[in-house]
Amino acid sequence: MLQSLESGATGEPQLFKERQYLLEDFEELHRYTIQQSMASAIDAANHSFDFLKQFAFISLSYCPESAGNPSTSFKLLSAQLVDNPVPNTSLGAGFAAFRPLADEGDNEFRGEPGYQGTLLCYCQYPHVPFFRYKLTVLRRDQQPT
Repeated sequence: MLQSLESGATGEPQLFKERQYLLEDFEELHRYTIQQSMASAIDAANHSFDFLKQFAFISLSYCPESAGNPSTSFKLLSAQLVDNPVPNTSLGAGFAAFRPLADEGDNEFRGEPGYQGTLLCYCQYPHVPFFRYKLTVLRRDQQPT
C-alpha cells in the first residue's frame, strides 16, 4: 500500500493538475461524510487509535464518466486507519513536515467538548502519489448506531 506512494506521479503534468483540482474539490464536497465515517471508525477502535502515531489512508479511483464533475469524480476503493510511515522515507519525511501544520490549525477545537484529535488523511489514486489534508475529529461527528 504505502510502497506505491513512494513511486511518485506518472502521466502528463496537465493530467496531474486537473486530477489534483478535482480531488481537492471532491474532498471539500465530501468532507463532512468522510469526517463522520472516520470519527465512527476511530470510536469503533475502542480507544486504541493514537492520533500522533496513526493516520487515515484512503485509496480512490478516478471515474472518467464523471465528465469533470467533482462530486462524482472519484470512487472509494478503501479507507484504513494505519500506522505512520517510516520516518527515513520520502513519504515519512513529508508526513513529518505536514504534522505541525495540521496541529497548528486545530487549536480552536482543542478545548471543545468531544474533541478527540487531528486526523491526518492521505488519499491516493493513479497519476498522483498522494493528496493530504486534516480532519478535526469530534464525538458529535460520529454516525449514530
